Amino acid sequence: MGAAVLDMKVSPDYNMSDHCFSGSRSLKRDSPDGRAWMRRPLRVEVIAYAPTAFYHCLHCELVWQQAGVGPVLHAEQLASGLPEDLQQAYRDLAAWIARLMATYCDQITVKVIDAVSLEGWWKSLRYGARRYPAVIVEGQVFADGDLAGAEAAIARHLSAPQATA
Repeated sequence: MGAAVLDMKVSPDYNMSDHCFSGSRSLKRDSPDGRAWMRRPLRVEVIAYAPTAFYHCLHCELVWQQAGVGPVLHAEQLASGLPEDLQQAYRDLAAWIARLMATYCDQITVKVIDAVSLEGWWKSLRYGARRYPAVIVEGQVFADGDLAGAEAAIARHLSAPQATA
């Protein structure tokens, strides 16, 4: 079974908890009548060509890992899975997502979908995305790497007041 791999390491000393749990960005808000309520995180979906590595069952993976073959095989798969320009585009996308997570923390969830997977095909068809990476924010598609437009839409959605239910 294939799995998309997103390397979120921006720097060796990067720690997401340094940015996300400061209290000022908490999802807990007070409603006008004094009750506390929780805002659901904004869902951001990214359709992109992603490096893919194929794994065996857990038992076989353990044997391959202990034999020293597994990590080498998976590293080779990831290195040769995409042409260099697409690998660089994916690294840039991963850095952008890491910045989003550092900025908005628990206010957003980001789901990366491989464009050549069945789900990627379906989402592309559903939202009319023809060029990648495509970022989907509340049904609005920002295609062909329009990350600035997507980030502006995220900021707009998060700054808008939410109706309480």
